[in-house]
Amino acid sequence: MIPPMSEEKLGKKSIIVPIIGWIIGIIALLISKPWTPALGPSYSPARMGIVAIFSVTACLSFAWYWCAKWATRPEWVAPPGRYVPGAKPKVWSTYTYAGIGIVAALFIAASAAGAPMKVDLAGLVVAACAPYFGPVITAIGMYIGEVLAYGPLALSVAWGVSPSPEALAYAILDASIWAYAGYVIFWIRDTRIYKKSSLLGILAAMALIEPVHYGFWYIYYFIDNPWEAFVPLAWVNLVTWVAWAPILVFIGMTAGDSLYRSRILAAAPTSEKR
Repeated sequence: MIPPMSEEKLGKKSIIVPIIGWIIGIIALLISKPWTPALGPSYSPARMGIVAIFSVTACLSFAWYWCAKWATRPEWVAPPGRYVPGAKPKVWSTYTYAGIGIVAALFIAASAAGAPMKVDLAGLVVAACAPYFGPVITAIGMYIGEVLAYGPLALSVAWGVSPSPEALAYAILDASIWAYAGYVIFWIRDTRIYKKSSLLGILAAMALIEPVHYGFWYIYYFIDNPWEAFVPLAWVNLVTWVAWAPILVFIGMTAGDSLYRSRILAAAPTSEKR
């Protein structure tokens, strides 16, 4: 649970949580040595276990930090266009739970629609949800949707994924990326570059988000494959990502941000719309 809090209450000490999480995760990697054959072949149960440990320690603490930091801003927590100055909206509300359900449903539907075309429409949907809902709703909704789509429903909706308990772990990793992305896009709206041009603001946000997006998934591939299998996989995925991933993220974030701004504008007094 992420209670609403002030920047002062969150404090600088809160960074200790992800630091400790990452230290534990890295220690697990150093002990298990996934780059060697010690953990068995690619995607072995032992490797899945290390993915789970790293996801729960490093990735979950990373997601918590950005969600908690986002929750310090009541104007961000409130539904778009519903913020009342001085009010302290609840992070956990009917709006939150409904939003989580919407994101999960959209993720599953996009996975099913994109599967025949081999297009990651689910990624586009999540990229649209982050600038509209923020990190808490997006990350939790995505986690639920991804576990269902790539777990029990994998044979029918997921492309290239088989039902596996590993979905519980890598969905944490994926959700943590978009928890961070959700914070970044809300933060970027307060910068001069976004106020000058929302398009430039989104591109600036992507410059901060995409290295983390790719980096986290490379950690997953690194754990699940010995070095000789990881290297060719890394090159193939780099080429694939560069070809289409930034385009889908840009389209999604632009759509989500436009919808968010339209809701804010619709709720603004007439004098502010001119």
